[in-house]
Amino acid sequence: MKEDSRHGVLSSTHRSSQKNFLALRAKKRKGTLGGFSDGLRSVRTSLRSPSLMYNFLEKLITIISFYDYTLQIEANTIQITLGTQVRLFPEIQNHFEFFESFQNLQVIIVTSALTENETQLLWTGLLQKEI
Repeated sequence: MKEDSRHGVLSSTHRSSQKNFLALRAKKRKGTLGGFSDGLRSVRTSLRSPSLMYNFLEKLITIISFYDYTLQIEANTIQITLGTQVRLFPEIQNHFEFFESFQNLQVIIVTSALTENETQLLWTGLLQKEI
């Protein structure tokens, strides 16, 4: 992992089997995250690629039960605050030492809805899992 001190950006590059690259940007704040002692407190990323976005959404829906978490629906966004349940993801279980002091995960889903009622309708559709 390299830190660019000019922009306060931490970039981590991971190469998958298709040679896709994913860069994470982090804001510097006081405190530590996992085993990092450089003052890194929070990490923020946007999944713009449709394949990454839908893959994450599918894992989120199948692994996490949303009935136990804080949910806020606004005009075209759904904000979900998860606790330490992020450790349920198989990819994180293999690298638990990096997420040991992890406090919570906030996921913001931006929809194409125009009103809050349309966003709520989309959300209820996401909650219906196939049996």
